[in-house]
Amino acid sequence: MLSPLLSALDHRRSEFLDGLDSVPAAQRDRSPTSRTWSPLQIGEHLYLVDDGFARFMTRQIEKGDARRRFEEPSAKSVEGLIQAMRTPAQLKVPENTGVDPAGEMSTDELRSQWLAVGARWHDIAAALPSEWAEEALAMHPIGGPLTFSQTLRFLEAHIEHHLFQLARTVRVLSTRST
Repeated sequence: MLSPLLSALDHRRSEFLDGLDSVPAAQRDRSPTSRTWSPLQIGEHLYLVDDGFARFMTRQIEKGDARRRFEEPSAKSVEGLIQAMRTPAQLKVPENTGVDPAGEMSTDELRSQWLAVGARWHDIAAALPSEWAEEALAMHPIGGPLTFSQTLRFLEAHIEHHLFQLARTVRVLSTRST
């Protein structure tokens, strides 16, 4: 059940990294404006979100019965969040989430650290007790409580959303460098 979701997330992560590789090296750390992220910062943001959820899920599993409990997920809220992430609409990052990029990662650092998070998701899924499959195990500041599979679906859609941002950013940067 989780294998297709993990594969989709792995694929989307690789798709973003391939897109980043296609950006000329001199443009990867350039931002089109002072209020927008560079291609590398977009990638760093994605890594921070992915890593943050992976760390939280790991702690939840390690705590067992002492894990943090959440209300039942609202299918409407979760699906709304996932659908919003599948659009090119420009959305603001929720405040105080700790996922704003510092802009200090190289392409190689981003790749190695983010792919390591991807590998960790497979380990986390293997450690997930089957009876927790439909239980809310994480919280999104807008979408609310998320099950494990909803979290994976959100992360995959989140990368899709930022692929649109990457394309917009590259388009602007390429027009300014000519």
